[in-house]
Amino acid sequence: DILDFSKIESGNLNLENHPFAIANCLQEAIDLLRANASAKNITLNFEIGNNVPAVIVGDITRLRQVLVNLIANAVKFTHQGGVQVGVTALLVSEAKSLYQLEFFVRDTGIGITHEQQEYLFKSFSQVDASINRKYGGTGLGLAICQQLVKLMGGQIWVESRGGVAGNPPSDWKITSHPEDLGSTFYFTLSAQYSSICPLPDNSAPFPNSITSLESIPIKILIAEDNGVNQQVLLLLLEKLGLRADVVSNGAEAIAALNSVPYDLILMDVEMPEMDGITASKKIIQENECIPYIIALTAYATPEDRQKCLDAGMNDFLTKPVMSKDLHQALQKAISQVDWELGLPEASISTASEDREHEVGTKVEKFGETSIEEDNPILDLQVLNSLKEFAGVKAQTVITKIIRQYLEDSPEKLQVIEAAATAQDAEALRKAAHSLRSSSANLGAITVAELCKTVENTARSGTTSGTSEAIKQLKTEYARLEVALQKECQNDS
Repeated sequence: DILDFSKIESGNLNLENHPFAIANCLQEAIDLLRANASAKNITLNFEIGNNVPAVIVGDITRLRQVLVNLIANAVKFTHQGGVQVGVTALLVSEAKSLYQLEFFVRDTGIGITHEQQEYLFKSFSQVDASINRKYGGTGLGLAICQQLVKLMGGQIWVESRGGVAGNPPSDWKITSHPEDLGSTFYFTLSAQYSSICPLPDNSAPFPNSITSLESIPIKILIAEDNGVNQQVLLLLLEKLGLRADVVSNGAEAIAALNSVPYDLILMDVEMPEMDGITASKKIIQENECIPYIIALTAYATPEDRQKCLDAGMNDFLTKPVMSKDLHQALQKAISQVDWELGLPEASISTASEDREHEVGTKVEKFGETSIEEDNPILDLQVLNSLKEFAGVKAQTVITKIIRQYLEDSPEKLQVIEAAATAQDAEALRKAAHSLRSSSANLGAITVAELCKTVENTARSGTTSGTSEAIKQLKTEYARLEVALQKECQNDS
């Protein structure tokens, strides 16, 4: 979302125009969310009006993106009942075969009050603070939908609880009542009918190089529970012209794979509910077409690597993942699976590569060196490297990642303290591991080293002797919080 928003804001997002079948677009969007709906035991269906042309000329990827975003929100906020998606059409010009299509996504969820509606379609905004904590999200999805719909010659609005927000037609009549639950999002677009039948996706030729996921037949899934790590991985993939879907644990990865035939999974080893090792074994046992699985782990020992390979994983990357290593791993995957495509050379400056090497060296030495008072709390070179990857609107991207880190970390610190008090070594190890991973990705080397010290002790099965390191960790985190907030204030 952040990367798309940056492209839109800078005017660098261009729509493509190719014939595509509307039914296929709707079906693909529904299929992406069907597992989520099934998990909540709610219905998810779509309907197409009789007057809707079978094939239109437009950007199927961006239309699908809008639909997926709206459907995902509807499923997220619906706890019983279901979600209905549909499209109707109005012939605007018979001579030009020009139609105005009107899509709707209707749910039986919690609804949106009049007061909350003013926050919709605004960047980095959600209806209240509790929404983000309970349901997650960047607060960018609807803002991006609005911009994409505008690029496609349409408008978007929502009706809920007797109110309407967004940009409805001037003659729009509200049909809902204040006491009604649920919401209906509408959007329109202009498109020409096409008599050319589009080729199915699997018949399209493979390009010689990757420019974006829309132009290649490789589907990537990231299974990673840490929000900061998710965003960094998406940023690194974007630098290579790739997109990916994201889930937060192994069970969600299995469910996603049941709906979408992913070619490659970046699988974190340490995840709640179901870890990457267990998930990989189940995927291999239960699927005929097995995706290429790359393990992501903070542990780089031969034993850890062998454990991943024994589970059936194809490759192994240590965290924090460096762009050059990811590029090489993807090239290796392509050569082994014999996908007929190639990755572009990683466009990373020599200085950036040097900084990656420096960060990687520091990460390898976690726990081996003592923390000195004159050590900087934050390695700004790491943040600068991320900014280079983000390009336009880099500061906005970094600010979003930092804010998520600052929101997630206090809870992790509380879990670390509670686990140490309860002498729960396994809970302590997991919490310290999670905080270490996201800290390293932001260049918070001092905090990451202290987490590593705590994690190593807990990994041996005891919490004894961790109290001093945890005390120092809290002190260093307070310093880090100030440094990161200063970075956010630099956002202009």
